Amino acid sequence: MNSEYWTRCLRWAFWVAGLLCGAVLCYTTRFYLNGDAIAYVEMGEALRYGWLMGLGNLTYSPGYGVLLGIGQMLLHTDPFTEIELLRVVNFLILVLALWCCDRLMLQVNRELETERTEEWQPLPLIAANAIGYSMFLVAALIWVRVRLLSPDLLMLCFVLLAMTILLWIRRNPESPFHAKHILLGCTAGLGYLCKSWFFTFSPVLFGLALLVSGPWKKAVPRVAVGLVAMFLVMAPLVGTLSYRMGRLSTGELGKQAYAIWVSGEGEPIHPPRVLAEKPTVNLYEYFLPCTDPSGFDICYWRIGIEPKLDIKTHLKVIAGNLAAIVDQSPWLVLILLWFIWQWRVGAFKPGSIRPASTAVIFAATAAAGIGLFCLLHVETRYVAPFLFLSVLAMIAGLRYPTDDSGKLSHAMVGALLLTLLFTGLLCHTLVDQSVSGLKGSPSKASFRTSFQELANVASQLRELGIKNGDRVAMIGTPPPYWARMARARLAVQIPDPDEFLNAGKERRAQVADRLETSGIKAAVAEHPGFAKLKAEGWQRVGNTRHFFVRMIKPGRAG
Repeated sequence: MNSEYWTRCLRWAFWVAGLLCGAVLCYTTRFYLNGDAIAYVEMGEALRYGWLMGLGNLTYSPGYGVLLGIGQMLLHTDPFTEIELLRVVNFLILVLALWCCDRLMLQVNRELETERTEEWQPLPLIAANAIGYSMFLVAALIWVRVRLLSPDLLMLCFVLLAMTILLWIRRNPESPFHAKHILLGCTAGLGYLCKSWFFTFSPVLFGLALLVSGPWKKAVPRVAVGLVAMFLVMAPLVGTLSYRMGRLSTGELGKQAYAIWVSGEGEPIHPPRVLAEKPTVNLYEYFLPCTDPSGFDICYWRIGIEPKLDIKTHLKVIAGNLAAIVDQSPWLVLILLWFIWQWRVGAFKPGSIRPASTAVIFAATAAAGIGLFCLLHVETRYVAPFLFLSVLAMIAGLRYPTDDSGKLSHAMVGALLLTLLFTGLLCHTLVDQSVSGLKGSPSKASFRTSFQELANVASQLRELGIKNGDRVAMIGTPPPYWARMARARLAVQIPDPDEFLNAGKERRAQVADRLETSGIKAAVAEHPGFAKLKAEGWQRVGNTRHFFVRMIKPGRAG
């Protein structure tokens, strides 16, 4: 009874901590802009204004953008307020993620309660819940981060929901109308609609479903029904992408990621038009309305480049990605040391493969998810769900002698230390991200200040006569959100500001002429060196550190 009481207390503490920390971080980091935020926001805007082809993006899946679009409509946002207000959508997704974790942990508790034998007992529920709940908060709030306008938090939800359904199937594979398998298929399909990678990952889920769905003769048709459900959910997006490509396509990002990170060959079919070289000046023409054509659909500009098998380079990429996970979160080594300690104190008994045990389900999913991302490119936020499942696999497989209270004490002490580690990391992140969001440091502006600078650029452009839809240029790589706030179209990019500055006055004048001929109305740069070009028409944007604007006389459309 005492154990049940403390387990309930942990569950309440998880919800309170998750909601409170999530709300604080959503508020204090509400001005943060990640690189692909503008693409997802404008996919949401495509829904808002009925530009449905804007959802058929070859690079980014539309699911998260659709949620942002609903948020835009309900909150009546505009480009100056949407970055702040759309954090409400992220907070609601976090609430869903907390619920998914809670459902999964309840299933884990049921599984652990049935694993006690005369000789061995699992990790006590209070210890398992303390580790599991606190590790999830690390995954959601430190690795994935609610400040990002990206679908990674949704991915966390779908992965955990799929795990819960698999455990549900495992407990009782006999269900009318194959409802559980249909639900698994719908979950996989929705995951794909939010991130095309989920389609590559889905065979792992259905393979595990085969291992927990009873005899083969019954398991195969049940899983087949789940596959049909997934394909039905996927069909509208697959149809749209295939129409755009003129062949079957579930998304082009995987192919292009291989070509970028490993090896590729061929030439793009419709690359940007090069207006000048040294400095490089690229003109991007895109068939859909968007602020930044170069970033809205990255794969569009690379169609025609095909992956080229290069095993030696690929192995180096995989090794580098595995090292990057540890490099980004070196304290993961402490989890491994904790697991080795507990293994030596007790034992690790992962259980059977068919039907797959809880530990096997978690371990196989974690290994597959981490492995798939490490094939090409990895960030900790991508593999956060699978690092969390790795810890759950350890919890599910650890066993301790029932007649040795000393070893059980080791288990409780280990759980306490690991929970304190996760809690300390969470507290540090809460303070660090909040300070970065609102105050900043002497060497780095806060998220609020950086966002206000972009708004100042947009305001000055409007004062100088930039109108809705006018084409502008950007020198360097500052966040392009200033163009969205100015309602301009970022048609030209000059990626290297130093190359532009060192090109000489005559060459810069030639570039300005070509911009004018192409219908570019203004150019924006973020670099202190442009202060020296006042005589060439560059003027500092008020209340910014290093933003400069130059108006270009209107010319004929290129």
